[in-house]
Amino acid sequence: MTVNLASIEDQDPGNVRKTYTVADGTQISFGVLLKLTDPGTVALADAGEASLAVVVAGVAAMEKEANDGSTKISVFKKARVRSFASQAIAVGDMVTFMADGHIGTVRGVNGVLLGAASLAVVAGIAEQTKATGEETIFRMDL
Repeated sequence: MTVNLASIEDQDPGNVRKTYTVADGTQISFGVLLKLTDPGTVALADAGEASLAVVVAGVAAMEKEANDGSTKISVFKKARVRSFASQAIAVGDMVTFMADGHIGTVRGVNGVLLGAASLAVVAGIAEQTKATGEETIFRMDL
C-alpha cells in the first residue's frame, strides 16, 4: 500500500521548503508525506508503520524518479495541507501521519499526547473538525 497524497492548499511564498537527502532508488510523488530517517535524510512515511514512531519531515514539494541519479528532494516544512482524516479530528488537535497514509490526532481521550509520543511526531494542527475518512486541512509548521 502506498501513502496517500496530500495537496498544498495555498501555493504562496510563505510555504517554507528545505532540501533533504533521499535514496536514489526511491520514487516520490509531489505531495507525499515524508518521514525523517537520519539527520538531513528523508524517506516515504510507509503505510502500515506505527504512526507514533514516525518523525515527521514534511510533504514532498517535487517529484523524484527512482534511479534518476538524484539524491536530493525539496520538502515543504510550512504550509496548509489538504489530506484525509484517519479518525475523528477536532479543530486545534495536533495531528500526525497515520499507518493508513492519512492524518490523525495524537490526542488521547484525556486530551494528552498518546503513549510515549514526542512532539517530533506532530505534523501540524487541524484547522477543521472532521469525521473518519473526510477530507481535511491541517496547518503544518515544522
